[in-house]
Amino acid sequence: MLVSDVDELAATQSPEHISPSVMESSCCICTGSILCDCEACYVTECDSHIRDDSFESNNDHFETCWHTDEQMSGNSEHGRHEADVEDWCESENESFDIDDQLTDEDLSMTYNDCETASANTFLQKFDEIAGELAVWGVKHRVRHTALKELLQILGKHHKLPKDPRTLLHTVRSISDLGLRKMQGFDGCEGEYVYFGLEKEFKRSLDTDFPKEIAVPPVISLLFNVDGLPLYKSSGKQFWPILGKVHKPNIIPDSIFTVAIFYGSSKPKSVDEYLRDFIQELIHLRQVGITFRSQHVKIEIAGFSCDAPARSFLKCIKGHTGYFGCEKCTTRGKSIDGRLTYPETDAERRTGASFKNQTQEEHHKGVSALIALDIDLIAAFPLDYMHLLCLGVMRKLIINWMRGSLQLRLSSSQIQMCCDRLSEFIPHVCTEFCRKPRSLFEIDRWKASELRNFLMYYGPLVLRSVLHDELYHHFMILFVAVRILASSTLAHMHAYAANLLNTFVLQLRKLYGETSLIYNMHNLIHLADDVIAFGPLDTFSCFPFENKLGCIKKQLRSGSKALAQFCYRKSESDWLPSVMLAKPVVMNTNSERGASLCGHQAYNCELADFDEHLEKVSVHGLSFDICKHADCYALTRSSDVVKIQNMYRNKVSGKVALHCKQFLVSEDFFTYPCDSDTLQILKVSKLSSSCCVLNAEDVQAKCMLLPWKGYHVAMPLIHC
Repeated sequence: MLVSDVDELAATQSPEHISPSVMESSCCICTGSILCDCEACYVTECDSHIRDDSFESNNDHFETCWHTDEQMSGNSEHGRHEADVEDWCESENESFDIDDQLTDEDLSMTYNDCETASANTFLQKFDEIAGELAVWGVKHRVRHTALKELLQILGKHHKLPKDPRTLLHTVRSISDLGLRKMQGFDGCEGEYVYFGLEKEFKRSLDTDFPKEIAVPPVISLLFNVDGLPLYKSSGKQFWPILGKVHKPNIIPDSIFTVAIFYGSSKPKSVDEYLRDFIQELIHLRQVGITFRSQHVKIEIAGFSCDAPARSFLKCIKGHTGYFGCEKCTTRGKSIDGRLTYPETDAERRTGASFKNQTQEEHHKGVSALIALDIDLIAAFPLDYMHLLCLGVMRKLIINWMRGSLQLRLSSSQIQMCCDRLSEFIPHVCTEFCRKPRSLFEIDRWKASELRNFLMYYGPLVLRSVLHDELYHHFMILFVAVRILASSTLAHMHAYAANLLNTFVLQLRKLYGETSLIYNMHNLIHLADDVIAFGPLDTFSCFPFENKLGCIKKQLRSGSKALAQFCYRKSESDWLPSVMLAKPVVMNTNSERGASLCGHQAYNCELADFDEHLEKVSVHGLSFDICKHADCYALTRSSDVVKIQNMYRNKVSGKVALHCKQFLVSEDFFTYPCDSDTLQILKVSKLSSSCCVLNAEDVQAKCMLLPWKGYHVAMPLIHC
């Protein structure tokens, strides 16, 4: 469209051409004449139509606006290009005539370049502060209305874009998002978007494998599907397909989003929901990908999901069905209205028996995942977050607090447990995202709190409170889970499997026949998944649940939730991963480093280390000498030490630890095995002299919990 055409059309949209009835309303949304980004449209919204940051309607009404804002004709593509180019080129003392210097082809290239430009190209167009503002806006999820006002203020002093969408490289048109309709299980129409497996996976590789780390020739991917309720006032929900790189003994941080369904229920057809994903995954398994000029082969590690999602994907009976166990062919038994699985030695399912549907009662249809040609029994491990933490551990605590009289603790005993948990708060390490809280709030405990109780606090909190028989029964579970969660105790997996089998068998005697529910029964299968996938946290749902929380935080209103997320994703995807990196983990103190020569003779080994550190990361764990809870470590010789100071050689980068060792270490418990087998020790008598260790000598970080005049040292295993 020519500029003259734009001017003619703008004239027809001027105030004198609008009917008096429309002009009576001062709100642009009420008159139906908005929503472009011109200043007039922006300031004339009424209180009931304050524009949210999803701005889907901006594009729908862009052509209807008659306002002009510094030569912007919003009714044409040419006008839109003019606005973008002026954003790039106009500063306080600099402007030029766009029509005289740029052709229509130039303008088209400029607009397309704005949508796809790299960070380096972007920063060449604006002042350096523009990149910092973009990172800040995405990191803190700043609304576009607030960001626009900030750009107007700073634009008086810096060369900055006027529109936050230009700053953040937000997708401008809703048609570019790739949304399509898909039927929900409740019959209502939902929306679906497929982002692309290869594209999102490559972006994840940049995070999981920085340039200094070689990418392995074969990479396994672990996927997750789960429902995410979005609002308390409606049933609207996301059903995303998530993925991550599966690396045994390493917990990757980067989770990527492959696709999302949005509706008031789960998708009606699992075949339609998975179609794009399965087709691309089959292709990638055949040809692999090219990343940094290197060919990488793609394999499927499996799918880590909760029980309802596994049932949905595999088209099988759920956890409330008589044939609901996914790992064996046992038939459930109803006792007092509760479905139980008392059998522990039933025939195990195999991939072949599942594909052939040998036990027809277990199946509800044919899963679309059959096309992947994988073992759908082994490829779906049991997730310990839902099974153990939210299932078994919560059930045990509720039994101790509200169960039968034979199991229930008195109010004074429960209060004693709460007091002990309160005593632990100052001693909890930084790696624990939640501090312990009262048992009276058990209904609001999160999965991470239940995990911490099971793996760390439980043996101390329950000691001398629970009946001996119940306490020993809990310790069987504690020891088994510590073994399965540890990367250094793989040789004890068979022992852990026997412990879990014993735990399940003793449930009937201690808690009654109705206690043998789905979660309790599946404990006998958990060790098999650890043998196949690695320690519990390498295939758990914890990182996926964290990602779901991040997805939900991207939403800013209840309108068009999926489009909102796509807009926010386009902003974060554009920013280079290095710009969103976490702060450096080493804090130095040059003055204390300079006074290193003042140490006594026994510190002569530190002569080569010239920089003092207050905080350092070793094996992904944070040690901080300024925090009492973060300065304890377990050495490779199984000694527990307290780190007094940390030093680094600026040339070699090597780190030395100035430590004091606990002189007395003993077993904290002896049933069902000695605690030193798990490297759990009760320690006392910190030495007065110091020793020097290399950072490589540290095996694990320890949490020291106080107990009757001494401390119990527990190595961290879930981090």
